[in-house]
Amino acid sequence: MNFQEVESVKQSLELTSHRLIDFLPFLYQDFKELGSNTGYMIELIDELQKTAPDKRVLDLCCGKGVTLITLAKHFNWRGVGVEVVSDFVQQATMDAFSQRLKGKIEFVREDIATFLDRNTELFDVIVFPACTDVLGDRVESLDILSEHIKDDGFVLVESDYKSHSFNIGSGLELTKNMDDVIAESKLTSARKIIWDQRILIDIYQRDTIRLNTRVNELKARQPEIKRELEQFIEHRNEHLQNYKDNEIARASWLLVKQQ
Repeated sequence: MNFQEVESVKQSLELTSHRLIDFLPFLYQDFKELGSNTGYMIELIDELQKTAPDKRVLDLCCGKGVTLITLAKHFNWRGVGVEVVSDFVQQATMDAFSQRLKGKIEFVREDIATFLDRNTELFDVIVFPACTDVLGDRVESLDILSEHIKDDGFVLVESDYKSHSFNIGSGLELTKNMDDVIAESKLTSARKIIWDQRILIDIYQRDTIRLNTRVNELKARQPEIKRELEQFIEHRNEHLQNYKDNEIARASWLLVKQQ
C-alpha cells in the first residue's frame, strides 16, 4: 500500500499504528460488517421513499461488502464497492457471488481518492460511512462526493459526535459539528437518525471483544508488535467507555444536493 492507502485504512478502522495493516485479515476474520449499521441507512432511505429499483450505488471504504450487498438485495440496486484491503475485496466478491449478485455488483481494490479521480460516472447513491479525512477535510470530502452523484442522488454518511458539546468526528480530538460541516458543503441534510445508544454500545463492545481475542492470539505469534496491538485495544476500550459514559454518540445522515 502507498501512504495514502495506509492513511485511509488507519482512519476507517481506527488503527493506532500502520504496522497493524498487514494483520487486518487475521484481526477482522470474525467480522462481516465493520462498524456500520446498514439498518439505519435502510430506514433513512425508506422514510424518504428513495427506493426506486436499479439505482447505481458507490460504496466507498466498503470493507467486506455487507452494506452494498444488503442494499442491492433489499432494493434491487446495482453498484460498485471500493476498498484497499485485498482480502476484504476477495471476501466481498465471494459473498456477492454466493448471494447471486454476480453482474449486479462488483468490488474493486483501489484507494478511494484514486478511484474518484478517474471516475466519470454519476451515481444515484454514494455510501461513505467512515466520513474520514482521506479526501480532504470533511467539507472538501462532501463537496467531492457531490460531484459524483446525479442531481436527484444522495449520499449516506455516519459519524460520531460528542454528546454534550456536539463536536463531531471519528475521535475526541475533532471539534467541528457534523451538521455545521454539512451546512458549509454543497450538500444538505434531508434526514438524520441518531443511533440508539444501547445499540451503539452493544455493537462496539461485541466488536472489541472479538478483536481482543484475535489480538491475544496475534501477540503470541508476533511479539514484535505486542505494544501496537495493546495500544489498539486500549484505544478501543477508551472509545467504548466514552460511549458508555454517554460522552460520544453516533448519527447517520442522508444528504442531497442543494437546490
